[in-house]
Amino acid sequence: MICEVNGIPVYYETAGEGRPFLMLHGGFIDHRHIQHDLEPIFAGHPGWQRIYPDLPGHGRTPAPEWLVRQDKVLEIVLGFIDQVIAGPAIPARA
Repeated sequence: MICEVNGIPVYYETAGEGRPFLMLHGGFIDHRHIQHDLEPIFAGHPGWQRIYPDLPGHGRTPAPEWLVRQDKVLEIVLGFIDQVIAGPAIPARA
C-alpha cells in the first residue's frame, strides 16, 4: 500500500486486525526484516493490526534530496500516522 506524505509515497504493509501497532525498522533495512522477525510473535496474540512502513530512503519509499535531517523524517512518520491510523485517540492503560 502507498500513503503520500509531503509528496513522498510511503510504502507500507499491514497484518492482522485490531488496535494499531506501528512497527518502525532501523537503519540500513526495510519493513521486511522486522516483519519477518515479529509476525511469528503475533501469531498467538490476536487483536493487533501491525503496520510496517518503509522509512524514507529504505525499501520502496524514496528519499527526496530535501530530506536530510531526522526531524524531517519524523515529520513524515507523524504525517503517516495521521493518515493511516485513523480514528479517535486510544486512551492509555492505567
